[in-house]
Amino acid sequence: MDRIDMRIDLQREDSSLLTSRDHSINKQQVEAQKLIKTALKRQSERYHNSTKYNSRLSSYETTQLCQLTEPARDLLNEASRKYDFSARAYFKTIKLAQTIADLESAPKIDLAHISEAIQYCQRSHPLYS
Repeated sequence: MDRIDMRIDLQREDSSLLTSRDHSINKQQVEAQKLIKTALKRQSERYHNSTKYNSRLSSYETTQLCQLTEPARDLLNEASRKYDFSARAYFKTIKLAQTIADLESAPKIDLAHISEAIQYCQRSHPLYS
């Protein structure tokens, strides 16, 4: 299960919304696309490569390129011990937190980014399924 990056439970939408011309839904999509473009640009600049993404970093690259604040590192280490993260899950959490930080244009991975990433990774752990 530690090979699954994240699991998110979604509520089923009313089928009438699927074909609606609600402009607020379109607005949300446009905003999401802007955030994604910004995050991809940040990754491209960080890695000096337009085809390198956080998810494809090696463990060594993750250690070298992903900067965590001290509180974020402490929380990750505590969660790793508590939930018995494998090495794969540990580095996957950092890479996911880096993507969350990129979406927010944050310079470093902070406590909130690690916390959110742990929640997503924790749900994919067999103990929590």
